[in-house]
Amino acid sequence: MKWILLLTITIGLTACVQSPTQTTTTVDNRPRVAFDEKLPGEPTDYTVFVDGISYGLMSQYLVDEATLRLVEGTHLIEVEGASGVIFSTTVFLGASSTRVIKVVSYE
Repeated sequence: MKWILLLTITIGLTACVQSPTQTTTTVDNRPRVAFDEKLPGEPTDYTVFVDGISYGLMSQYLVDEATLRLVEGTHLIEVEGASGVIFSTTVFLGASSTRVIKVVSYE
C-alpha cells in the first residue's frame, strides 16, 4: 500500500514539472523611411529610387501605412514620375530612426 501511495505521489509531482523553455528574438533596428506626398495624381504613379536602385511604387511606403527599411548611412532618395525625376533629396539615416520625407514636385 505504501508503494502505491509513493508511486502515485511521484507520478503526480513529475507530471506537474514544466521543462525549461527559451525564447530568442531578433530585433531589426535598421532605419526606416516613409513618404508624405503632395503630388498630382495617385501615389501609384511614382517610383522610389534609393542610391539608383528601384524600390517599387511610392504607394507601398506611405506614412502611417508602411516603411522602407534601409541600411545606416547617407542615401540619395529620388522619386520618378512619367516625366522623369520629380523629387530628389540626400538624407543621413541612423540606427533605429524613422524619417518621414515630404515629397513635393519641383514644378
